[in-house]
Amino acid sequence: MTSQPPTRLSLIPKLRLNLALHHVQFDLSPAEVSKMVLAKEKTLPSWVDALVEFDYEGLIERESRVRKPRLPPEKEEDFKIELDKMQVSFQGGRITAKNIKQLLTDKFDGNYSDSGVYSLLDRLNIVWISGRSKDPKSSEEAILAFKENFPDEVEKITKQIKNDQIEVWWPDESRIGQQGSLTRQWATKGTRPRVIRPKQFISTSVFGAICPDKDKGCALVLAETNTGMMQLHLNQISEQVEDGYHAIIMMDWASWYTTEALVIPEIFLYYLCHRILLSSIQWSRSGNS
Repeated sequence: MTSQPPTRLSLIPKLRLNLALHHVQFDLSPAEVSKMVLAKEKTLPSWVDALVEFDYEGLIERESRVRKPRLPPEKEEDFKIELDKMQVSFQGGRITAKNIKQLLTDKFDGNYSDSGVYSLLDRLNIVWISGRSKDPKSSEEAILAFKENFPDEVEKITKQIKNDQIEVWWPDESRIGQQGSLTRQWATKGTRPRVIRPKQFISTSVFGAICPDKDKGCALVLAETNTGMMQLHLNQISEQVEDGYHAIIMMDWASWYTTEALVIPEIFLYYLCHRILLSSIQWSRSGNS
């Protein structure tokens, strides 16, 4: 007794396509293969022709019923640029496969299915990933300028004190607890686009600092983020600086870093704000000359 064959709708279209192409390789007739995969016999030659013309990825990406070319290789970078532009200008919600299909239709004259869109994104190494938090007032130009100028500034400090025994420490703090989530978006693997995160949440604070050159660091878990907590952290950092060395402490423009109420340990030679350190040291506090 033979079991009832599955209905046509019970087989996933991509699975039917894979099975059909597999059996065609073994010289089975179109009639035999069509019965196996529950497809019309006249459909098989079009699948084989499309495979030869577009290769397997192109066959999967194109619309199943209408023979349309996939995104040309020379347009792939343009597509990535347009996708980035869409995400920057998108107002509210998330960009879905439907939005990307519309982009492909409007900008590149392509007609993709949902599965075709996902296959295209995977082939272009674009994944759905959460972005890194971004301050609304941040400046990419200032960040790039700091990266370019900071090594020169450290060299100037070294020449001024005539001593190369300097440790550069990078402190920061993080709130941990209930917080707003970062929006996910499409991006190339290995990247994390910056997005704005809601700031309303209840949390505790972790103060941490590292000295990359010496491969060391320290941290404190504290109940609040304020001047008193920052003073505890500065004292902790000073205890980690090697004997005979001075420290350069890099910080942002938060009030608990810049307040005059802080007592800067003498071992800290310079206490610098890296947001305004663009072409020269614009603000410093020397505890030991």
